[in-house]
Amino acid sequence: MVEGNSKIYRLKNITDLCSNNGLNNGLKKPEFRLTEIKSLMRFWWRALNFYTNASTMKKEEENIFGNSDTYKSPIIFKTESNGFKYDDGSHEVRKNNKPINCFKSGKIVEIKLSVYKRKINQKEYINKELYFYDNLLKISLILGGIGKRSRRGCGVFMLEENDKECNLKNQIKSYMENLNVNKYYEFSKENDKYLELVRKDEYRNKKFKYPYIEEIIISKEAVSEEYFYIKIKESIDATRNEKFQYKDYKCEKLACPVYVTCYGDSNELYPIIVKLYNTNQHETYDNYYKKFKEVILCSKE
Repeated sequence: MVEGNSKIYRLKNITDLCSNNGLNNGLKKPEFRLTEIKSLMRFWWRALNFYTNASTMKKEEENIFGNSDTYKSPIIFKTESNGFKYDDGSHEVRKNNKPINCFKSGKIVEIKLSVYKRKINQKEYINKELYFYDNLLKISLILGGIGKRSRRGCGVFMLEENDKECNLKNQIKSYMENLNVNKYYEFSKENDKYLELVRKDEYRNKKFKYPYIEEIIISKEAVSEEYFYIKIKESIDATRNEKFQYKDYKCEKLACPVYVTCYGDSNELYPIIVKLYNTNQHETYDNYYKKFKEVILCSKE
């Protein structure tokens, strides 16, 4: 529902939400956090785009999202209604066999996105409108989830307003066109099993290294939520057993550049794999990604 320069979204989590405040409660008490929605949009804005240097990207990012020093963010989220009150389950993590408290799928939250005119300097204002942020939010929700284990299928939301009969390929194309990033990508392959979207070679930056999107794989085979988690765990085990790594051991911390997410509803999920450029690439990174692709897209039959 659109109200002037604001819009209300009705979101439903289609996988476990394992988010928490990161302060005192650890993983004991999950919660829905609006700040993670804004962070999600900021992350995927960077990943979708193409820049040749850090200063240009930083300036453009500040012009879209604001900064903490000179001008506020032009977008503000507010919770209208929240179905995430009490955790009602746990999500198993295979690595240490310690379950994470979570909100199981099917909860509804209504959020309001408002866009304000913010002054950059004496002559300039942030020039993005609600239309821009609306498209960015929608494609961000397709590309990944929020909270703990979001790279492994958790915290995925779907807009209740979405037409489930609408072609996901057409949705992604539309969002990319509206964000002016479609020129960086092409749909390179489509068969009965999956759809593949890749970044064009001329927009793969070899000098300015940041985690931009290289490939997006969208499965055409729907699976249950339970089966979705099983395939993710099988992928993790397979890469571990075959000693495929995504980062150099000298790199102490590096978030995995392979995202597994999904689209649909908890009874009929379509797995999505997003491969990002690896800023500290291990020689077996491509094999690591290919193994995830092989296992996740493997037919149920």
